[in-house]
Amino acid sequence: MEAAGRFTPPAIAFWGLAAVLLPTLVLASFYFGVTWDEKSRHHYGERVWDFYTGARGLEAFPETGGHLYGGLFDVLAVAAERVFPGNRYEIHHVIGPAFGWLGIVYAGRLAGRFFGAWSDVITLVLLAPSPPPSSVTP
Repeated sequence: MEAAGRFTPPAIAFWGLAAVLLPTLVLASFYFGVTWDEKSRHHYGERVWDFYTGARGLEAFPETGGHLYGGLFDVLAVAAERVFPGNRYEIHHVIGPAFGWLGIVYAGRLAGRFFGAWSDVITLVLLAPSPPPSSVTP
């Protein structure tokens, strides 16, 4: 983005809405309980963490279907648990919406780049309520 285009009305609207959206998604995620796969995803994240720290080998990853999902979110959640004390599910419910927010923001930026001014704002507004925060939490 050019320096002259950084403070245009569409850019101010986009980043203003994005700034409001992040805490909204995080706060809304606390009203949802533990999802059906959070426990298994947490264990997978611990195994990935142990693998990268040298505590486990490849035999810790049986092909039960969970290996088909990427471990980035899971291992970042485990790392956050090690840094911030607290309930593991609440930590996951903060990281999940943050990931969702990044996806929404960059989808909006991509739309703005391809389709011009205000399309980024429209994309952000249309993606913000869908999916609901419960499914933003991986």
